[in-house]
Amino acid sequence: MRGYLLWFGLTSTATFAAVWLFAAFCPATYMPDTYLHEHVQLRQIATCELGQVAIFGDSQAKAAIVPRLLSVPTINLALAGTSPVETYFAVARAMQCPKVPRWVIIAHGARAFDRHIGFWTQDSNEGFLSPNERNEVERAASRLDDEGTIAPPNDGLTGSIRDWLYTVWFPPLHFANLLDSGLGILRYGHNRAVLRQVARSGGHALYGNGSGTNGVDTGYAVSDFEVRPLIDLYFDKTLNLLQKRGVVAIFLVVPVNQSTHDAASVKALGQFAEYLQEKSEKYPGFHVATGPMPCLPNENFSTPAHMNAKGSALYSAQVDRLLRGVEAGTIAGMRDGPLQGGCD
Repeated sequence: MRGYLLWFGLTSTATFAAVWLFAAFCPATYMPDTYLHEHVQLRQIATCELGQVAIFGDSQAKAAIVPRLLSVPTINLALAGTSPVETYFAVARAMQCPKVPRWVIIAHGARAFDRHIGFWTQDSNEGFLSPNERNEVERAASRLDDEGTIAPPNDGLTGSIRDWLYTVWFPPLHFANLLDSGLGILRYGHNRAVLRQVARSGGHALYGNGSGTNGVDTGYAVSDFEVRPLIDLYFDKTLNLLQKRGVVAIFLVVPVNQSTHDAASVKALGQFAEYLQEKSEKYPGFHVATGPMPCLPNENFSTPAHMNAKGSALYSAQVDRLLRGVEAGTIAGMRDGPLQGGCD
């Protein structure tokens, strides 16, 4: 019996160690699509494949702007689920390149500023932030008394232990993905195809391709806009960094469908517009190119906030006109430019 228990213990330990090594070194074989997009796009930043225009933002921008339809060399580095906090770290990495983009587009809607971020579900679980970056965010949240923005999970772990386990890709934290993927076997072909598609598309990706929707994105149904301190801090850090590097920053609010626009709080959108105006006055190199919530007809969307192929082609043409105008020196007229959106 003693020999059996010893053999069982050694076998179990070796198996767990093997799974742990697999989880730590082969995440691209078993992680979901969001990780794969991050993997490709962070690699492009690391290798300084940035083009003349680099786009940072969330999934709305990722679905809306097609780089190959623009006349200016552009890379779409927007990532699903991100906020201005993650955008800062992506921009900071890009600004370390020997040659930086001429223009940086930052694309976030109002709800990216007034809700908690996916700090544990995405930034840590999928390795978007390095351990040092994660610790920096945690310290900043504590200093601002804004820990709620990073929403610690109710997992019974202390902060230091949790940080270490995420850093070393502890297998139980990724159990669902490991199980669903059959330790990578079931997702291998799919993940390889996604990696190729993201690289070919310059970062553009659709979230479904429905022929239209009249659904409402309830995330915009808040009656008041109030930016979270942690998010405001990192938005300021981004704009300050770009200004120091002499990079023109263009802020876009990607259109939503008409149904969502019509249901949104006029008061909250006015408060968001005032917030952006304050930033443009503080940072001369920061230019707001849209109103607080442009919209396009419902037929251009696959979800209330994500454009379908028809919508992204339409919007990309508008972005192209904007960039050609910026290249011609008409930055001052941006607010009256082609990105205001229009609904029937």
